[in-house]
Amino acid sequence: MARSLAQNQYVRSIDFRGCNIHAAGCVAIAELIEENSNITALGLEWNSVGNDEDGITALAKALLYNKGVTELDLRNNSIGPSGATAFGQMLSTNTGLRRVDLRWNAMGPGGVEVLCAGLQKNTQISELLVAGNKATDDSKNQAHEARPQQNALAEIPALEPEVAAVD
Repeated sequence: MARSLAQNQYVRSIDFRGCNIHAAGCVAIAELIEENSNITALGLEWNSVGNDEDGITALAKALLYNKGVTELDLRNNSIGPSGATAFGQMLSTNTGLRRVDLRWNAMGPGGVEVLCAGLQKNTQISELLVAGNKATDDSKNQAHEARPQQNALAEIPALEPEVAAVD
C-alpha cells in the first residue's frame, strides 16, 4: 500500500489511526513521505510506532526532507526519549510542520526538553501538543522559553494534562 501511495499525486491526507502499525510499517510510511511531498496530513494515532526506535527514527529522518506534511498526529504510540530526541532534531530544521500532536507517549521530562530545544530553531510550528508525557514544571518552563517572543508558547498548564501550544 505504501508504494502505491508514494506514487499517488492526489492523496493529501493519510489516516492510519489504530492500524497496529509497528516499526517496520513506520519505516514503510517514512519511505512513502520521502517520495510523496503532496501529503499534507499524516495520522498515526493509536499505533505502536515508538516501541522500536527504528520506526520512529526513520519517520523523523523522512520529515527532515518532506516539507509538505503540515500536520502530524502521533498520539498514543509509546514514543520514548530516543524518539523524542529524533523528533527534536527534526523540528530544528523542518519548515513544513505546523501542528504536531505527541500526546500520551512516554517521552518523559528529558524528551520534552529535547523537543523544546528543537523549537528554539523552528519558527513555523504553531502547535505542539505533549500532554501525558510526564513533563516536569522545569521542562514546561523550558518550553515557554524555547520560542522567540513573537511566537511564544501560549499555554502549558502546571499539572497534567500539559499542552504546549504556540501562536
